Amino acid sequence: MIEAQQFDREILSAIFKVAREMETIEKKSRGNQILKGFLMSTSFYEPSTRTILSFESAMKRLGGEVLTTENARAFSCAAKGETLEGNY
Repeated sequence: MIEAQQFDREILSAIFKVAREMETIEKKSRGNQILKGFLMSTSFYEPSTRTILSFESAMKRLGGEVLTTENARAFSCAAKGETLEGNY
């Protein structure tokens, strides 16, 4: 995800539906490992402790793993003037 504007209403509704389902699963069964074997990578261009920790804790509570780049502006393709869209 690069920016919220890249999604239309239909896609956002689908994303929020899955998020609600994941929340229900986690609340009903603490320690559920539904995302075991999945890896989430995050790249934060602005510092935000609450956002970083909320993303990481949600993934880990469902059994997944996380790779995080907290200062992507300085240590990513953006530092070289490239766009993320062009690399993936």
